[in-house]
Amino acid sequence: MEPTDDFHTDEELARRLQAEWDEEDQYYLSHGPSEEDENDEVPAPKLPPRPNLPPRPAAQPRDAQHPNRRYPDVPLDATHQIRVLELQPGRYGGDIFCTLVVQDLDLSTQPTIPDPKIKSRPEADFDKPEVWEEYRRQCADPPYVALSYTWGDPKPEEQKPVNLHGIDGFSVTPNLHACLARLRKREDARRLWIDQLCIHQDNLEERAAQVRAMAHIYAQAIDVYVWLGDTTTLNELPNEADGAWAYRRAVFDQLQEAVNRAASSWWTRAWVVQEFMMARREPMMCFGLCQVRWSNLVETLFTISKERGGVGAPSADRFKHLAKGFWQEGRQVTIDPIKLLGSDLLNYASMGLDSKEDKPFDRGPRGLANYAWTFTQTQAKDPRDKVYSLYGLMTDDEKVRTTVDYSKDVVKVFSEATYTAMVVNGHLGFMRHVSSRKRSDPYLPSWAVDFASRRAF
Repeated sequence: MEPTDDFHTDEELARRLQAEWDEEDQYYLSHGPSEEDENDEVPAPKLPPRPNLPPRPAAQPRDAQHPNRRYPDVPLDATHQIRVLELQPGRYGGDIFCTLVVQDLDLSTQPTIPDPKIKSRPEADFDKPEVWEEYRRQCADPPYVALSYTWGDPKPEEQKPVNLHGIDGFSVTPNLHACLARLRKREDARRLWIDQLCIHQDNLEERAAQVRAMAHIYAQAIDVYVWLGDTTTLNELPNEADGAWAYRRAVFDQLQEAVNRAASSWWTRAWVVQEFMMARREPMMCFGLCQVRWSNLVETLFTISKERGGVGAPSADRFKHLAKGFWQEGRQVTIDPIKLLGSDLLNYASMGLDSKEDKPFDRGPRGLANYAWTFTQTQAKDPRDKVYSLYGLMTDDEKVRTTVDYSKDVVKVFSEATYTAMVVNGHLGFMRHVSSRKRSDPYLPSWAVDFASRRAF
């Protein structure tokens, strides 16, 4: 089959490539080897027939899986609006009431990744009026806090009820329910953006539009809260005035319990990369009763590690990566908060700083090829989100060729993303990420990167 001028049409990329190869295979199977093949010293082996795969099962909508998820009628124009959750005040342990309000948001400009050195500025700087006013001008008005967390994958009977905009018994995951209970104020409402509640998850068109706006949503939030998990502690924790060691010990114990109790880890969630990077200031790390800025949490863990004799102080296997990097060969190393999430799971250094010169590089998007390490080190309940979660970090050329569309199947999304990366980069280097190992989807073409496979790289 001769290549044609429209070969690079994005809508046809997966079908055209696979069709060419299928046609060649079928011709060979039908007609046998050509005269040139017969004249070869070593004849080409006869190709086996392709396996007959069963029909792909239809996806079940979330409302069918969870009957108590009838979404409230709060319409919005997803091209320039978002819903914001107003978490009503109440005491811990009481019923949770939330309302939804629609808010305009500037989606017209390309958000830029904040400078890591500005992002890591001391917390005291935000107490200065001139710094705070400049910061506020970059955020949405009225302000809201964007939540970064993991849904988890509980059974339908494990869902927890909340009252969402008058709908009593609206089901949410246990992890989110615990988060709402902890973040709720006693006197005032708290304004939050939470994907599980602010997006109509079964409206695929709205869901796609909001995913395209995700970088804007986190970049324009007044703050980003990271929820790591809940604890059984109900009593107030010691503060720094009670003694530095008592405070560090309490924070450490809370973190250890939260991570060990968590059904799924925030650290390996695919959306974390974009959410963490687009925050304009250091995220607030929340677990149990604790709310600690990222750098303060890192410093606390570093200090405990030092007092216990170096790396390995945190004993829980599920967050050993937090301590990794505090000490190397008996000497103290940097505690730059952007660099110390842990190389085992997420290489934040490669996202925010130039590893050679330790200076902020161009804070614009870097593209799919530069985030290839996330494909194996992160997870997503919906495999398509392994690509869509990086939409806000793609280059403009990649965004033009990428349509966030949840009506597409996984094969089409992965095939298009592979082709897009090759076209934008102008070479086939991206195909080095194609693996012959077990694929996550048997329908995936042999040339397409399997973004969902954690063994592919």
